[in-house]
Amino acid sequence: MTEFKQQLEKSLQTGFIDQEFKSKTQIQPDFILNDKSSQTKVLPYVLQRLDICKRFWFSAAFLTTSGVACIHNALKRFSNRDTVSGKIYVSDYQTFTQPLALRRINQFPNIEVRLLTNKNFHGKGYLFEIDEQFDCLVGSSNLTASALCKNDELNIHLTSTSESKFVKRFLENFDKNFNQSKPLVEEILEFYQRKYEEKIEAINSATSIEDSKDSTIGEYPIVEAGKINSFNESIETSNPKISTKSEEKNININHSREPRTTSTFSPNLLQKEATNKLRELRMEGADRALVVSATATGKTFLSAFDAQQFGAKRVLFIVHRLRIAKKALETFRAVFGKSTTYGIYSANKRQSDRDFIFSTIQTINNDQHLRNFEEKTFDYIIIDETHRAGAKTYQKILEYFKPKFLLGMTATPERTDDYNIFSLFNYNIACEIRLPRAMEEDLVCPFHYFGISDLKINGEEIDEKSDFNNLISDQRISHIINTLREYGTDSGVARGLIFCSSVEEAKEMSIEFNKRDFNTIALSGEDPETSRANAMERIELSSGDEKLDYIFTVDIFNEGIDIPSINQIVMLRPTQSAIIFVQQLGRGLRNSDHKEYLTVIDFIGNYEKNYLIPVALYGDRSLNKDTLRKLVASGSNLIPGSSTINFDEITKEKIQRNLFY
Repeated sequence: MTEFKQQLEKSLQTGFIDQEFKSKTQIQPDFILNDKSSQTKVLPYVLQRLDICKRFWFSAAFLTTSGVACIHNALKRFSNRDTVSGKIYVSDYQTFTQPLALRRINQFPNIEVRLLTNKNFHGKGYLFEIDEQFDCLVGSSNLTASALCKNDELNIHLTSTSESKFVKRFLENFDKNFNQSKPLVEEILEFYQRKYEEKIEAINSATSIEDSKDSTIGEYPIVEAGKINSFNESIETSNPKISTKSEEKNININHSREPRTTSTFSPNLLQKEATNKLRELRMEGADRALVVSATATGKTFLSAFDAQQFGAKRVLFIVHRLRIAKKALETFRAVFGKSTTYGIYSANKRQSDRDFIFSTIQTINNDQHLRNFEEKTFDYIIIDETHRAGAKTYQKILEYFKPKFLLGMTATPERTDDYNIFSLFNYNIACEIRLPRAMEEDLVCPFHYFGISDLKINGEEIDEKSDFNNLISDQRISHIINTLREYGTDSGVARGLIFCSSVEEAKEMSIEFNKRDFNTIALSGEDPETSRANAMERIELSSGDEKLDYIFTVDIFNEGIDIPSINQIVMLRPTQSAIIFVQQLGRGLRNSDHKEYLTVIDFIGNYEKNYLIPVALYGDRSLNKDTLRKLVASGSNLIPGSSTINFDEITKEKIQRNLFY
């Protein structure tokens, strides 16, 4: 008997007879669960084995683009190895599997993917061949981000030998279904696309799911023997925009959670926690407090709920953009109703006689406008984006007005100039919900982050001192476009923000992308507010010549914008600040109907401060290098919810190297 078989016998003794019996933990029968209390997920089980196995067999009822995003890099590494092979089949059961997900998972060499049709298949099984052992996961986890990372799933892990009855039966059943499945040739993909669209149309027209099961488009086409298809081939021969024609037809349904909308006025977890704490602070005599909470968690609604709880009669809401002031006004109107009057005080619009006034700092800071109000005009004042409050303009406002209560709100209270925002509010913190907790509580949109190694141009790595011509070279632009195409978006239709190093780079990048049949625009501080507002409207369009694919920008969209449908954030600039990184990431974290997740693509060159990326992503502000090394090595294991963090091997090495200096 081999040593492995002896170890396996001992593990079975531990797993099924006596838990006190000593054996090798990794091969003991066990449950593999998503359990945030113990920081465990199903996803690491799959990723770790993909990196060491020589063959695998996956079967799942459902597949989504979020599921592919979770395992994308692992499948890519696997397919680039020699003498390996993988097989995957997923089902068309209830027409739940996303057509775009089938195309995405069909792009990897050495991995054959098929679609099991006309069968009520609901199984989930994952088998890996690792040297002389077979590891198997059988249970309830489909190939979706929620099932792999967050949902209350129940899966069992078993290790067997190649001679075991268990492995034999698994493979017999797998081969039977796989051989009955359809290869993903274009005819099959297009046919399934039509079935999927038909079901969505039935749902949208209020037809029950049961009624929509019977397709009216006939039977799947017969595929000629030996005919092949690959995602890469179809991309290369199609329009070079991010979305191929087939992808543009994809209708995205949020499979990870129930659709949400900001039109509900019931406080969420953050808002309940904060308003309760604010009430307690005021009972203790506090006249000011700070709310620290991640972007897109509902801070404006929170402030409205608290102003209502406070019984505010006159409110001043201060922001740095007129567009934000208008949106805040609508939020307060939704909470307070028609019995209160609302006005804008900015530029040429000065509705100073209203109960609630929403003003930009640029206007209210002016002495002429400031003196239009008595010191005690407002009993409740709100400072949005309070991390700016160290500036003289804000200090002037705070020194003049004497409200009964002052509320500050920010996602990033730390400042690059080290001004202590906390002291400004007497260290009264109503709540502190950073990005990791917001993700854990499902308050923000899940994201899949991909750290990608930037190119070497003429033998030189891209860094902070790179020649401008290298940044906009054809070679680099092709690399960027190919990467955007590879990782894509949740729906296949890009609505992206691309952050650049300089205004010149943003402008040139936009020109070059437009030459390649994209529709993009470059915006900077040089552009008027009207141009920004127009671009934000255009990027949210569903189709048409006016729809923008990308906005190239430098710093003007770091904060204070609200474009819920943004589904892709691209970083082309070096990370110099974890604060700015979180601000830019936050532009895509707002939940939106029909947006399942945000794709983040970060091109990482030889930057001195790239170690700040894990600081931002994991929310660890200790700057302890040992901790940061462990976080980078952990990948998605320690990130809450159904989000994932993926560094390619070169990028991971660069970050780890900089942590030693």
